Amino acid sequence: MDEHSAKESDVSDYIGGAGNISHLWEFIDYFEKKLEPEISPYKDWLCSVYFQCPNFAAWIRFYPELICTKAMVELNRAEKCKDKIKSYNYGTVTEKVIEIAKKEREKTGADSFTFETRVKALKLTVELRHTLQHGGIPNVLRNMIFKEVSKEDVNKMVIPQNYLETKKIFQNANLLIEMLPRPKITIHSNGKVEFKEAKGPTKKGRL
Repeated sequence: MDEHSAKESDVSDYIGGAGNISHLWEFIDYFEKKLEPEISPYKDWLCSVYFQCPNFAAWIRFYPELICTKAMVELNRAEKCKDKIKSYNYGTVTEKVIEIAKKEREKTGADSFTFETRVKALKLTVELRHTLQHGGIPNVLRNMIFKEVSKEDVNKMVIPQNYLETKKIFQNANLLIEMLPRPKITIHSNGKVEFKEAKGPTKKGRL
C-alpha cells in the first residue's frame, strides 16, 4: 500500500470532476450526431460558417472543456490528490501532464512523433479553451499561453468545415492524458484515503 494517505475531503474534487466528465461526454455525443447534416451544405465554402452552425458552436465549446477538465482530474489522481484541483491553472496542468506522460511513455510504446503530436494537440486544445472562455470565438484574440502554438492553428479548429481534423486533435490530446498513471483509490470508513499503484492495464476513458 502506498505510504501516502489523505482525508476523504481531499478526493472530493476528483470525484466531482470525474462526474463532470461523464456529463460532458453526453453533451458531446448529442451535438456530434448533428454535425455532418449541419455542416455538409457548406463543405465547399472557402469561408468559415461558424454562425450558421449552432450545433458545431456547442460541440466546439464542450469538447475543449472536457479535455481540460479531464487533464486536471487525471493529473489530480496521478498526483494522489495532494493538491486541490482549484489550485491548478491550465498552463501548469498542461506542463505537468506532459512531464508525467513523458515518464510513462516507455510503458505505452508511443514513438517520438506520436508523443509530440499528442503534446501539440493538448496545447492547441488548452489554447482553444482559453479563447472560448474569454469570448474570443470565432477569432483567437487572447494572448497565447504557449509561445510555440500558432494562432492560425487554433483558428482553424473553430472552422466548422474542419471539424473532423479538429476532432483528431481532441482525440490525440485525450490520448496524452490517458498516458497518466491511475492509482487505485480506497476510501476507508474512518475517512482516510489510501492510494495503490495499479498493476497491469487500467481502465481508461473514452476516445
